[in-house]
Amino acid sequence: MEEATSRTKLLALSMADRLEREFSTKLASLPRAQLLEEVTESIAAAEAVGIVSSNLVYRFLRLRYYEPERWTRIGTAELVYDVLTNDSLAAEERICFLEKVVFDCSVP
Repeated sequence: MEEATSRTKLLALSMADRLEREFSTKLASLPRAQLLEEVTESIAAAEAVGIVSSNLVYRFLRLRYYEPERWTRIGTAELVYDVLTNDSLAAEERICFLEKVVFDCSVP
């Protein structure tokens, strides 16, 4: 159990660094401790819906930090939930669908 916790902490640190580079303006005012907490929670959420590879977990994390306009469209949150919990699709298919169709963004 401790090994899993250490792995999650290392993964959270690494992903927080990447997010800070990619979303530097948006995350500039967010305290590092809060970002790490959000990232750790998101890692757990990703794992809960079967998203476990580091690359896919990061792509899952990125969804949270897209421009608010992308999230405020009617039905977006519900659609994201439906796609993420659809276990008939592979994790990569779910993430790709959200990136391309829902959020219309490029993959890092």
